Amino acid sequence: MLNPRLTERAAEFWSDRQLQQFNDAADAEHDAAYEKAFNAGLAQAEHDLVEFAKKFVSRDEESIDERCRRFLAEYIGYLDCSYGDLSAALSEASGLFQDDEV
Repeated sequence: MLNPRLTERAAEFWSDRQLQQFNDAADAEHDAAYEKAFNAGLAQAEHDLVEFAKKFVSRDEESIDERCRRFLAEYIGYLDCSYGDLSAALSEASGLFQDDEV
């Protein structure tokens, strides 16, 4: 006859193993879904940045320096709505909007 204690331990082992496999599969599925959404968001962000930059291409009356400063100033303003820390870091690094802080 089988030892009940060994049978219970074997059942617990297989139950724990199946639970771990289920959890691993669920984690892998979650990671794949997250990566897919992240990549889709990244592609959209790249597209938005390209469309934003296109506004600054064809102004002949501006020098390239003026155009770059205007691009950076508008981009910092655009980022400020959602990414205040990034906006502040870009502003500080570029020297733009430094007089605004009183």
